[in-house]
Amino acid sequence: MKKYGILKQWKKVFAAVLSASMLMTSVTPGTIVYASEFSSEPSAETDEFTSGNDSVYEQFNNNIEESTPVVETENEEDEFAAEEDQFDEENDSDDTTGETESATTIDLTGETQYIETAGTYNINGCNLTGITNKVLVIQNTTASDEIVLNIQGDITINDSVQIVDVRSDCKLIINGNGKTIENTGNSNVLTNQKATITFNNVNIADNNKLAVSNNSSGTIYVKGGIYKTEVGTVFSNLGNLHIEDGTITSEKSECAIDNSSSGKIFMTGGKIEAKGGAAIRTKYNATLKIEAGTIENSKYGIYLRSTSGTTNCVIGNVEFCNNVNDIYLAKNQKFTLSEEYSQTNVIKVGIADTISSTAKRQITTNGTVQNMLHKVVSANNKYLVKYNDNSGNGYLYLENHTHSWSYALDPENTNVIKANCSDPDCKYYGDVLGLILDAQDMIYSGKAYDKASVTNGITDVTGVTAGEIYYEGVASTVYEKSTTPPTEVGSYKAIVKLNCEGGGITASKEFKIKEKDAATFTAPTAKELTYTGEQQELILSGNAEGGSMYYRLGEDGEWQNESPKAENAGTYKVYYYVKGDNDHKDVGSESEPYGFAEVTIGQKSLTDDMISFDSVEKTYSGAEFTPTVSISDQTGKITPDDYEISGDVKETKAGTYTIFVEGKGNYAGKVEKTWKINPKEIAAVITPNGGIYGETIDPATAVLEGVIEGENPEIVLTYAGTANDGTVISQTETPSLAGTYTVTASVADKNYSLKEEGSTAEFIVARRKVTVKPENKEKYVNNADPDFTYKVYAGENEIAADSLTDIILTKEVKEGETGEEPGTYTIIASQKDGANPNYQISFETGMLTITVKTPEKPTVTETTGFGKLKLRSTKQSKSSITLNWTKTAGAQGYIIYGNYCSHNGKIYKYKKLATVTDGNTTGWTHKNLKKGTYYKYIVKAYKVVNGKKVITDTSVSIHVITAGGKYGVAKAVSVTKIGSKKNTSKITLKRRKTAQIVAKEVKKDKTIRHHRKLCYESSNTKIATVTSDGVIKAVGKGTCNI
Repeated sequence: MKKYGILKQWKKVFAAVLSASMLMTSVTPGTIVYASEFSSEPSAETDEFTSGNDSVYEQFNNNIEESTPVVETENEEDEFAAEEDQFDEENDSDDTTGETESATTIDLTGETQYIETAGTYNINGCNLTGITNKVLVIQNTTASDEIVLNIQGDITINDSVQIVDVRSDCKLIINGNGKTIENTGNSNVLTNQKATITFNNVNIADNNKLAVSNNSSGTIYVKGGIYKTEVGTVFSNLGNLHIEDGTITSEKSECAIDNSSSGKIFMTGGKIEAKGGAAIRTKYNATLKIEAGTIENSKYGIYLRSTSGTTNCVIGNVEFCNNVNDIYLAKNQKFTLSEEYSQTNVIKVGIADTISSTAKRQITTNGTVQNMLHKVVSANNKYLVKYNDNSGNGYLYLENHTHSWSYALDPENTNVIKANCSDPDCKYYGDVLGLILDAQDMIYSGKAYDKASVTNGITDVTGVTAGEIYYEGVASTVYEKSTTPPTEVGSYKAIVKLNCEGGGITASKEFKIKEKDAATFTAPTAKELTYTGEQQELILSGNAEGGSMYYRLGEDGEWQNESPKAENAGTYKVYYYVKGDNDHKDVGSESEPYGFAEVTIGQKSLTDDMISFDSVEKTYSGAEFTPTVSISDQTGKITPDDYEISGDVKETKAGTYTIFVEGKGNYAGKVEKTWKINPKEIAAVITPNGGIYGETIDPATAVLEGVIEGENPEIVLTYAGTANDGTVISQTETPSLAGTYTVTASVADKNYSLKEEGSTAEFIVARRKVTVKPENKEKYVNNADPDFTYKVYAGENEIAADSLTDIILTKEVKEGETGEEPGTYTIIASQKDGANPNYQISFETGMLTITVKTPEKPTVTETTGFGKLKLRSTKQSKSSITLNWTKTAGAQGYIIYGNYCSHNGKIYKYKKLATVTDGNTTGWTHKNLKKGTYYKYIVKAYKVVNGKKVITDTSVSIHVITAGGKYGVAKAVSVTKIGSKKNTSKITLKRRKTAQIVAKEVKKDKTIRHHRKLCYESSNTKIATVTSDGVIKAVGKGTCNI
């Protein structure tokens, strides 16, 4: 698994003094070295740390070249600076390299699965409980990496852990295949940091929290699938969200999609609903482009909720259905209504603010065309929607309105009452509201009449109510007015009253309760029939009480009291009526039948056993073959008019062919029958050849015997086997790796097949013989051994050394010797077991000569690893930094190195800035710098030996910021605790006892950005040692500084 590179933060400090008597140790305050602080997070207010300000770094490089050292300036690279670069930068770099793995199948378990390379991954379904880790993490990828996740089964996580965490940039495609990814715990299903994700037919469910979180750098495309939450938000969007298809549903949350001020939503299809709140809820300065799709079943379809700023909301031809408010606007918010909106449903607009009696509340942006006026209404009819031309830059607005209602009975329909508002600008102007009374006739059943109903479109709008339905008799029927419905046969009137001013208005409609039919019967039903070649009864006869059933086949048949019959496949109509007896009336008649049953005799299916060939297998000869087809069934009536033959009826080449027999008339179905022309069998004769690895390798050859005259099929030779290095070979190219293989002949022409005998042979690539000769080397006493090298010879000719791997070169040290004494040593060559399988290697020896070199290496404190040369910054201005260091005994001069502090993933290596040739000079000022910018420095002491500079000591690196910026440097370090003692800088310890120093920087004027952690060093490790984390250990008697 790859890991992010981590920018470690360091600080430096020296403080506290140790004193003791006998075997005791004590600490007292010591010298303070200043250190700057730096954070890996760049400031939005200081352009020195933004990736786009390259001019700052160019200026710094120019300053380095033009700055004047104390004595002399040198530009050559220095091996000691390179070593310090490695020490100082090892925690500042990010390892973002990765290897691409082939597509694989992933089984989700309780452990986190990591995807770090492009490819296709099949994710198997699972149902996991009791896990605490994220299930699947995608990281360390780049924008060009394409990752495809194929969801193979339903994935259910029953714990509060995230299922998919997309941490790095990539192109991620999730193919849901109709499967469901569900989180029943209290965590989201997927989080996207900055990738481009496409959901293809993915079903996502989350019971307790938001389902998908898209950060500001992320992009998501929704292309099909179902995305649903019970109590949480479905999508939380800070980036780009494209909805092209699919269904997004929130059952109980405040919103289905929560869009931040940076979020952009583009909807061109699909469906969104939020049964308990807003389908889309967005903040100011966001972008919504809703071009198509459906928003339904929500309290708020689209909710622009911020009262400050402006949301760019464009409404195209989207469909709003069954929402309380299709669009709900916070104070000052409005939307753009495109001319493309052509839905029949009007858009219901609600507002969070209120409108005074004289005010006009603009709801659409300038530039709205006037014909959009009839497409928008006020939610709950609270206000009137009007249009302001605004000198050709018009818009829609809301205005307070008081209805003036009038009511009247429709002169043409006495069962209809209409309501009308007298204001021509009102949507209810022109009799658009109505109350309709309906009363249908009913057949007598002995039960109360129940066919009357009222459709009331007036009360909910005007508040005027309607009374109950009551009934009265008409014509010769006597029935006094009553709200109790009548029961007996007769003529009646249903009446309802609208309780408006002036005594109200009544609507009425007449209806009848008719007498019961004289006879009762059950109708005949059609049989399910298939052609048999015989006459078949078409129906299951009906049954009549008080009469007899009669039937007729088709329009021209004869009436009879038995079920009609037919033979051929087809559709028939059987008409019927009931002839009543002396006590009952006829139901229908011969001239006007009561009804009919439609009957179909289905075609008989052709089956495989009805069809046969004269021969189903032939052998390729170059001639054309035509099989003979025979068809028969049990009826004995099938003829060529009942079927058609198609498909591969004439063929020449070897292969498997299909003939189709398709029924017609009394037969149906399509039967496939196959027949073959088998390949002609021939023989191959192989000449294997072969060769030596790295030299000439002759490919195998082959000839064919038994081929039809005039034809020349292509021969394909395939090599297969395992090379000496374990490589599995299966290819048509001649193998180049040493090993023994099987070469197999085949023919590409499908008209031929090879006999097994003689179709294979053994193919050998022999190992190459070479000699390894180590090269002679030299070194100084106590220096590290030089890198041992060797040369490779094939016969008398030298070949590239990198053609061999895992060659081991070791120095032979005799018993009693350390291997560092001056003299000569044998260099022995060997190789790892199993290495270089393509070679047969002979090994020779080389010689290492060790001589004495002066002066000795610089002395470094073994306990802490710090040198005795101490460096600090004593002054910082806006354009300069002054450095001071401790004088080093025996030093003849000092070399100063520096550069920008590495940040934002960019590494700055140390460069030589100046050389001080006076060993008594302990200060230098770096000028012409950029204000508010971090720099790093180290100083090396040197003396001249045999005309060359030899480094004798090296300081620890320090990091300093110039003045004038947002950040500053620490002015002091305060020891807050040593061991169990607080607010002290002195402690006495017994030998082998330890104490922890707790210290912090004292800040002044400016915020300090963390850059290094505090470091500790003992002035005398024979008295006390200290770890890099500040743990003091008493070693011997005496007093020392930490």
